[in-house]
Amino acid sequence: MSDQKYLFERGPWPQPAPQAPDAAPPAVLHLPCKERSDWSLHVGFRYIRQSLTELPEAMLWAAMHAGLEEVDDGEFAVILTDGIIGKFLCPTLNEYDETVFAKYLRDPEAKAPDERWFKSDFTPMEFIKSEPQGDSATAATVILWRRTPGDRGRYSVVAIAVDDVVFDPRSPRESWELAKYFALQGAGVCTTLLMHPLLHFPSDAINAITKTLLPVGHPLQKLLLPHFYLQLGVDDAVLHNGGTVLKQAPFRFYAPYPGAFSEHTKIVDSLWTGSNTRSGQPNSAFPRYVFPLDGWKYHCPYSEFLREYFETLLRFTTEFARVVLGGPKEQLAVVRQWARHIALWIPGFPGEDAIAEGDNLARALASVIHDVAVGHSADHYLYSRVNQRKVPFILHSSLPTGDGDALDRRTLVTWWDNVRYRMCMKMFFNPSPVTRLMDVDYGFDDSALQQAARSFRTDLLDAPNRIAKKGLLEYIPLREMAAGVQF
Repeated sequence: MSDQKYLFERGPWPQPAPQAPDAAPPAVLHLPCKERSDWSLHVGFRYIRQSLTELPEAMLWAAMHAGLEEVDDGEFAVILTDGIIGKFLCPTLNEYDETVFAKYLRDPEAKAPDERWFKSDFTPMEFIKSEPQGDSATAATVILWRRTPGDRGRYSVVAIAVDDVVFDPRSPRESWELAKYFALQGAGVCTTLLMHPLLHFPSDAINAITKTLLPVGHPLQKLLLPHFYLQLGVDDAVLHNGGTVLKQAPFRFYAPYPGAFSEHTKIVDSLWTGSNTRSGQPNSAFPRYVFPLDGWKYHCPYSEFLREYFETLLRFTTEFARVVLGGPKEQLAVVRQWARHIALWIPGFPGEDAIAEGDNLARALASVIHDVAVGHSADHYLYSRVNQRKVPFILHSSLPTGDGDALDRRTLVTWWDNVRYRMCMKMFFNPSPVTRLMDVDYGFDDSALQQAARSFRTDLLDAPNRIAKKGLLEYIPLREMAAGVQF
């Protein structure tokens, strides 16, 4: 019998998601008591405190800030093409896009020869059905952009398809403004239910296997544990807790989304299965999930900022992998076993043979840590600064038709809509780090790994200077980055 010790006598393990076994990321449902108690102490109690102390302020704020604000075309482009929502920019148009936007794509004067077409696709909104009698509405929207080269690319809006009806800046003013609001609604909902959750749920399986399979003291577990603290509890609460933000209920003052819980989870699941265009073809904007061994890449300046931190992590994990792969055979055998189990659940993750080839281990570790620490914190930091009166979740309006549309910004959202959205911002979107990336102590026993950790911290603290020298915006200060998914 082995005398090795493990974190849990019966640790967490991935399983098919009960709500959609073949169409959702693997779930981790049976959490050890310590995982749940840590979540309650650091997250659950915070929710209770905020519910008691911040709801009055949210109600007063909503009363003083009725309706929506105007969004001109320039600001519309900034909101949707930089920062977190810029992740949706896609340079590959599908047949559906080419059909619906044919008028513009075939017009030689629609863009200069050195410009490129891009789209932002929010068609997963079609999973949410508009409410009867037109009380509130949702729409599948696609935005056509042209990108000007130079200065890291500037995007200009060309047209917006709203449930297959196309509008552009020459459309009647009310129709064009409504089209922009429906696109902004799709951007907000799809960002928080699809694009950002890519950094949450797929890594739950890696989290659970790391905690259960690896023996206490293994350097791989020492590396990852600080970045996996609280994540399983946070993600379980989102998808499987009866009080989830995704489920509307009477007096649930923090649940701002349109539609039903089952509709929300369909959007979440599409991050795993991919999504089709409205004509039924695989959508270039939403391919099936494959583990990002080289990190996620996007077509906006935010991506360059994130890349600097990925490369910083990669330098650290490259040295870590060199030491671990060159260590005792028993240590390497455990790493191979760890990779074999993860690869069974996560498409594209290097298996037991591939994990020791080239820089696969280094890149896999950098990708995981970057997702749960840097990418996750940066997304929250940016979305918490989104103006909710310009990026609504619910719209009380019929869809624009281009003929006689009426626009009254004061009635597009209600007081209660704004209360719920503001409380959601405070409780779920605002960053609330418990431990910080810059403060992580890995507790390595090996002297070479101890030196690698010290070098990493020095390199990490210098990352903001490198970002500034490149002329990039600091999308989130390093001091605001949590060590993992803690909110």
